[in-house]
Amino acid sequence: MSILILLLGAALVAGKAGERLASLGLARGVAGLAHRFDEVVSPMRPPNERVGLVPPDRAAVVDFLRTCTMSHQRVFVMGFMPDLYFQTARGFAAGQVGLVAGYYTSARDQIVMVERLRRQDVPYVFQMSDSRTELVRGLKSVASYVDSQYREVGRIPLRGDQELIVLADRSRSTARRARGLPCFGSLPSQS
Repeated sequence: MSILILLLGAALVAGKAGERLASLGLARGVAGLAHRFDEVVSPMRPPNERVGLVPPDRAAVVDFLRTCTMSHQRVFVMGFMPDLYFQTARGFAAGQVGLVAGYYTSARDQIVMVERLRRQDVPYVFQMSDSRTELVRGLKSVASYVDSQYREVGRIPLRGDQELIVLADRSRSTARRARGLPCFGSLPSQS
């Protein structure tokens, strides 16, 4: 015990240890320490235990996908948001985690993407407002397929003036709405 007191005293003298100890809530006793522990651990409790806290600019789209898609369904993002798949536990569609202008533009690459989209259960396609024009120009076959199968149903604000353009499968019937956007079919309860 005396060694602990000696170490604590040395730490206090050595610098910012006092500030760090205060941030632990020790001044408020066991209740303060328990409160601080809860603050640190709460971002890792359900539903965030797998991915931590979702960044504020992604919360709306993550919530929408968790609410309006089933775990076996895939999402196609015409842009670069690879963290979206991790945060929603949904698979990426067309064999592409992300699309960046100038890549996968060959005829063969596009044929493969479209073939995959046809086989996969993809209720939604997302396009990034800031890169949409450039990607569509470089991926004409993919864009043509998306235009024929999906319709714009809304936009989700991201950071600054950037938006995520939400396209929904034209062949599906809307069962309900979430965030003003269509949800398809019956879904299991989300945890």
